[in-house]
Formats: sequence, structure tokens, C-alpha cells
Amino acid sequence: MSNITLKIKDIYGLEIKTRRMMEDFANSLSFDNSYLLDFEGIEQISRSAADELYNIINDHPSIKVVNMSPFVRKMFDIVTISRFSPRERTNSTSEIIKCNTIEELSDYFATLKKSAQN
Repeated sequence: MSNITLKIKDIYGLEIKTRRMMEDFANSLSFDNSYLLDFEGIEQISRSAADELYNIINDHPSIKVVNMSPFVRKMFDIVTISRFSPRERTNSTSEIIKCNTIEELSDYFATLKKSAQN
């Protein structure tokens, strides 16, 4: 088993924008090794990418993360906390409109537009 340090900025630049980026990253790793993921210089991560990073770390305890910026750390913490907190749904009085075709959807939007103009 090798200990490998990866500088994430060298792989992705300053931002990790999508879940797919993290999925592809995970697929590139050999889990026979242990990894230290160095996030120094990463300024932004999307919530979905942070969620996938959580999955990677959770599924593979041999992966550690260091040097997260305050923003990246906060996004990662939000994702982590959301895993252990039940979602709160508010009751909505919105009507659900079912459309079977794009034409029905277009007609519905046209009626909304007419209503808004009146």
C-alpha cells in the first residue's frame, strides 16, 4: 500500500464545479493505496461536488483531506450535517399540473402568460 498525496488544484484548478468531476476522480483512484487530498488553493466547490467528496471519504477511510479553504470547508460541513439531519418539508398550497406532451405544457405556459398580462 502506497501513501499518495494529491494536490487537487493541480488536477482541477481553482474550482470543483460538478459531482461528475468528483465521480471521475474517485474512479481514477486505486483503493489499494491511501491518499492525502490537499485542497490548498481550491477556492470554490459546488454542493453536489462536496456531496460526492463526502461519499468518497465515507466509502474509503484511507482517504484524508487537508487544507480546505473556509468556503470549501463550510460547503463540506453543510453536506455532512445534512446527512444526519432530517429534511424539513413545508406544506405547499401549490397546484401540481400534469402535462402529457410538450404541447400541453406550452399551452399551459401560454395561459399563465395571458393571466399575468391581464
